[in-house]
Amino acid sequence: MIAGTAAPASRGVERTNAWLFNFRRLVVRYQRKRENIQAFLHLASALVALRKIARAAARAVDGRSRS
Repeated sequence: MIAGTAAPASRGVERTNAWLFNFRRLVVRYQRKRENIQAFLHLASALVALRKIARAAARAVDGRSRS
């Protein structure tokens, strides 16, 4: 691998982490219990997925395709 380039899998992981770090509760851990932090992680993941689905549906309704 060339220095400075990431493998496709690691790019996906880094992009996902960037999306999840937009949620303050995950960045600043107000909760001390592992179960609470894990619940916020699941909630944030679901919200990220829902936003992506909503954007894709809006594009489909508008007749635009991703290029």
